Amino acid sequence: MKKRIYIALIPSAVYIALSVAGFGLSGATGGIFYRVIIIVYLLYACSFAFKDSAARPNCLIGALGLGLLVVNELYTFAYIYLLGGDAADITVANYTRNCAYLFFLSTLLNLLPSTVSNKKILQAVASIISVIAIILILYGGITNNPHMLYYSALIIMILSVLSSLFLLIAGNRDSKPFAASIIAICVLDFAYRLLTLPNIFNFGWHWLDIVVSFYPAVYLLLGFALLKCTSDMRLSEGCEER
Repeated sequence: MKKRIYIALIPSAVYIALSVAGFGLSGATGGIFYRVIIIVYLLYACSFAFKDSAARPNCLIGALGLGLLVVNELYTFAYIYLLGGDAADITVANYTRNCAYLFFLSTLLNLLPSTVSNKKILQAVASIISVIAIILILYGGITNNPHMLYYSALIIMILSVLSSLFLLIAGNRDSKPFAASIIAICVLDFAYRLLTLPNIFNFGWHWLDIVVSFYPAVYLLLGFALLKCTSDMRLSEGCEER
């Protein structure tokens, strides 16, 4: 596992080096190197996440969430560099990323062991709050209100973090890496939103470079976590059948 963590940190180190050299989000290239690195490592992470996942619906849902992040980055890349759009614009990418979180949230709740008290109640409450958040996100997109969009997305992130904490406490050791990866993504997304939300914070683009440099590593760890979850669930079920 340590070896995989070291491997996952390589893209972060590469991007930090590019950022220092002036090729990061704060550089003249507008972050094209960052987008390419993110897309490559997301595709690499998906190659792990989708391996044998079809046999495990819970893990397949999480893998589909990771796949939506690929769609998000591909669309963002095309929108910015082919269509000449701005990264701060409200686009389809905002919805695909939030849908990815819903897939992750579903996986987290389904991975909770049946021994957890009031599991069905937790799932029902999370579902209701998620529906409300999605309605607010749609409203924010229609009215072009970035504050409504970001704060509504924050609700989904908080739900994901709380569900991850439940899984870290009550889950087995094979599902905990997935929960930890989701918490890491939520922390990065929260920091990213603080740094990009207009008219609230203005820390500067160099701080943003530092935050986004960790995305490739976290995405890769998420792919590893889904692969481990899938294989270990298969093995455990095989033991139960015997």
